[in-house]
Amino acid sequence: MAELIKLPNGVRVITCHVDTVETTAFAISTQTGSRHENESNQGIAHFMEHIMAGKTRDGVLLSKIMDDIGWWSNAATWKHQTAYYGKGLADGFAKAFEVIAHQFLGGWFPDEEVEKERKVIFEEIGLCHDDNSRWLGRNSFQTSYPDQPFGRQALGTKETVTAITAQDMSGFWQKNYHPENTLISIAGKFDRDKAVDLAQRLFGGWSNPNTPEIPVPAVYKGGVWKEKRDQLTQAEVILSMQGVPYIDPDYLPLALGSSVLGGGGNSRLNKIIREDNRLVYYIGSGTSNFSDTGMFEIDFTTSLENLEKVLKLSCQLARDLPGSLTKEEIDNVKLKFKRRTFETLESISSVCWWYHDQVVRYGKIITPQEKYLQYQAITAEQVDAAFRKMLGSKLTYSIIGPEMKEPDYAAVCGWLGS
Repeated sequence: MAELIKLPNGVRVITCHVDTVETTAFAISTQTGSRHENESNQGIAHFMEHIMAGKTRDGVLLSKIMDDIGWWSNAATWKHQTAYYGKGLADGFAKAFEVIAHQFLGGWFPDEEVEKERKVIFEEIGLCHDDNSRWLGRNSFQTSYPDQPFGRQALGTKETVTAITAQDMSGFWQKNYHPENTLISIAGKFDRDKAVDLAQRLFGGWSNPNTPEIPVPAVYKGGVWKEKRDQLTQAEVILSMQGVPYIDPDYLPLALGSSVLGGGGNSRLNKIIREDNRLVYYIGSGTSNFSDTGMFEIDFTTSLENLEKVLKLSCQLARDLPGSLTKEEIDNVKLKFKRRTFETLESISSVCWWYHDQVVRYGKIITPQEKYLQYQAITAEQVDAAFRKMLGSKLTYSIIGPEMKEPDYAAVCGWLGS
């Protein structure tokens, strides 16, 4: 059973003890990410994460410490948060947690490590640019949310990363790493009382008089992004529309409708475009949800000769979904959600992240079973209403490929009925 407590200084701790495993997983996160940056320091949250998850103050690699106790650890930066997490044998939990906690609370950024890691960030930026799918996704998102922190990517740019200093990192850490926006999640085999005492000992005396940055609200705008790459033989496309925040009543209905449309081999997009017409190898749709906005996307890769056909069919299938859902489709998608619910419960890392994300989103414990019951109650009418609302938003049309005569924006909007 998962429990949520709040330390006197505001740090929240989630514990979920599981008797049937021999491992433990945990995550320590700050609700600070790329959307808390400004135009000049783009990439600083991610850059800091690299430094903090690399070496200890004594210059020892975290990976070496974790290997020695049967653990692994990693870190990641998103738009809304930065997390440091790990998993391993239960008897190494206290050691692993203490090491990561010291890194999280240290706020130290040696000049020599910053300069070394800057080169790694440049490599990662280059990797993103050379990966067509990642580059397309990055620019599609930026086109949907232009000229604002939410639309920028966590990596930053080579120019902004070049300008970031160790002093900048220290200032950003002091401003934004704060007890009130820190969340700890622990799942698996561990002593609950000892784990809470450990969290209290390491985090309980931490205070910060600063007020964290308040992120600029996201404003969806939509538009067109295209890039020519002569070395490609196919076109990659993303069609995006404005979705909803995860607190919106349409959140789950839109996710259900998206799954019917393009959520797997039995979806409409896959059956009609791939199986019936053999126009693509992969096509799918999905939703992403944030505190104040959301996205719906259809993505695919296809040959130039099939591009117009795939675009037209994709738009028509999305446009025609409201009012045409069958009971069999809805039941199948709900059954798929049920399977994923049980899969979550069977993985300690997934359990850890499940409760972490529910508390970040809703401020309370919500079990996978409770979420499944919410999903089970969705009706076709709710899906229809959510999809019609989404289809009324402005389209973002993003494409990368060789020289081609692709359908223009107005044509695609016409097929979509937007």
